[in-house]
Amino acid sequence: MAGYTTELANLVLSFLTLYKGNGNRLNRGGHNSNSYSRLREDAFLKVLQPVMDEYERQNAAVGEIDYEDMIQCAKYVQENRFDMPYKYILVDEFQDISNGRAELLSALHRSSENVALFCVGDDWQSIYRFAGSDIGAMTRFQNYFGYSGIVKLDVTFRFDSRLADTSSRFVLKNPIQMQKVISSNRSGAESSVILYSLDKIEPRWDWCLKRIEALTREQSTVLILERYKKNLPYSGDPITAN
Repeated sequence: MAGYTTELANLVLSFLTLYKGNGNRLNRGGHNSNSYSRLREDAFLKVLQPVMDEYERQNAAVGEIDYEDMIQCAKYVQENRFDMPYKYILVDEFQDISNGRAELLSALHRSSENVALFCVGDDWQSIYRFAGSDIGAMTRFQNYFGYSGIVKLDVTFRFDSRLADTSSRFVLKNPIQMQKVISSNRSGAESSVILYSLDKIEPRWDWCLKRIEALTREQSTVLILERYKKNLPYSGDPITAN
């Protein structure tokens, strides 16, 4: 039971953080009243609500707030009661901003006509939705911050042109992503991406290592990525091949 309880506690904590980071709003669009997803959400909320209430009660009892509370408590900024001392606001990794932070940033920007907002981000690299980020703040930037200009940084120095072309085609399958053409500062002589299809799950590690061994001329360190952590080897030990 201890392992299950810990997993449930982590799930509740993640939901609480996302819920408060989204301004205590639930995005339940797309589910009809009889759908399995809607029924599943309702059941989860019945379990979660008393936990949330007790969490807030205990915080209030000791006079403490969490990080998301700090963002929500900055209402004086949104009510134009903050004397903005800065002329420039610079934001990096903007694609990972949450709704609550975007609203706070918008309020800071509106607090003075002399404030300039400069954000750097890449919606193609937004991977933190599970942590509360909302890509809409970037794809609908003008809705949050008004008139703006865009400077595209469309040259990558991370990989060659063949990988840039392949990854671009993959990302742009999602119509929500911002349309752009990425080029590289170096050309690719060989294929950077090779796809293989396997019917079975378990033996694929040995199969992959044999393929890698055939492609490499010397001993190499290889990084293995999986969509879910549960698909990685249970032991967590390095997988090696002689």
